Amino acid sequence: VGILLLIELLIQVFGIEYRSLALIYFAFFPASLNSMGEDLFFGQRYTMFVSYSLIHGSFLHMSLNVGVLLALGKKLEEDLGVIKVLVCLGPYR
Repeated sequence: VGILLLIELLIQVFGIEYRSLALIYFAFFPASLNSMGEDLFFGQRYTMFVSYSLIHGSFLHMSLNVGVLLALGKKLEEDLGVIKVLVCLGPYR
C-alpha cells in the first residue's frame, strides 16, 4: 500500500503528462505479447506483468483498489492466520 501511495503521490505532483508516460511504459498490453515489435525498454514484455499493478488511472482508482486490497487482506488474515498468509505471500515479497 505504501508503494502504491508513493507512486500516486509522485504522479499527482508531476502532473498528467507523467501519468500518461507511466501508463505507456508500465501498463499491461496483451497485444504486445504476440507482436514481434520492439519493446519500449529492455524486458518490458516481462516487467508489465508486475508493473501494471502499481499504475492507476486516477487517485480515486488507486484509493478504491487499496480499500479492496486492505479489506481482503484483513479477511484472509482472520480466516487463515498470519503465518499462512505470510507463507502464501512469501514468493511475492
